Amino acid sequence: MSEPIRLTTIEGGGNWWKVINWAAAAFREAGFEIDLARHGADGLDNARRIAAGEADVTVTLASGAWMAAAGRGAYAAGALDVRGLGLAMHPGHYFYNILRADLGITSFADIAAKKPALRLCVASEGYIAGQIAATLFRHYGIELYSDIVGWGGELHHSFPEAAPLFIQGRADGLMRENTCLSPAGIAARVCDVTMLEMDQDIAQHLADEFGTPVVEIPAGTLRGQDRPVRSVVNRGYPLIVGADMDTDLAYRLARALNEQSPHHDICEDIFYSPRHAPHTGAPLHPGAKRYYCEIGVL
Repeated sequence: MSEPIRLTTIEGGGNWWKVINWAAAAFREAGFEIDLARHGADGLDNARRIAAGEADVTVTLASGAWMAAAGRGAYAAGALDVRGLGLAMHPGHYFYNILRADLGITSFADIAAKKPALRLCVASEGYIAGQIAATLFRHYGIELYSDIVGWGGELHHSFPEAAPLFIQGRADGLMRENTCLSPAGIAARVCDVTMLEMDQDIAQHLADEFGTPVVEIPAGTLRGQDRPVRSVVNRGYPLIVGADMDTDLAYRLARALNEQSPHHDICEDIFYSPRHAPHTGAPLHPGAKRYYCEIGVL
């Protein structure tokens, strides 16, 4: 009897848990035995567990897969031997930087100059999104995780709690990856918001260091947004495997994602399609690449 496929992610729910369960269902349907486990709260450890051989398949951000394979950004201490298997996409997964409009702050330079007591929803410092936010703020002379609190503000790290905080009037801004169907969009519906724009040089630096391409968030993406705004984007949630995974096994797993999935629409605005499945951030595993070439999407 073959060994089970070991799937792993971190504690808690969210989109990663939905994606890894969707993959597990496809693998089971294809006849694989599955062992699905959660470990800790540090999302960066998902890729580390794969590289260490402690699991076979995990989920991360596209930017996280790129950084892990390239040894950049959050993985600057050393590249990891990880490869891409498939991508569950999250369209419009922009890095939103929004503040309540009644604060009168229209730029990051305003924050640096006025030193307001902001109640911000941001990712924790150890998370990829938190490191991106810290790098962004530092460009404008602000140490996000010390200055905001030092100026009398608060930092809220729970993604699920962001929308209720805006609804209750207990949040002034949100600075993290998001979609118009998630807390950023909800915040813009319950109050007027201003979207802050990144300067081109810091946006490009984030792209180069964190694998988050520079984009313009189209006008009208959020309520009241009357012009395009420069930011960066996360391209989805890739499933990644170790570079030493057997080629035939990686081929069969990639095929299972496409042919054995109980549904391609995972939840809300997250979905899988073989058209974008090869674009995982990390280099594709040769077995997965062979499958995507066979079906004509590479």
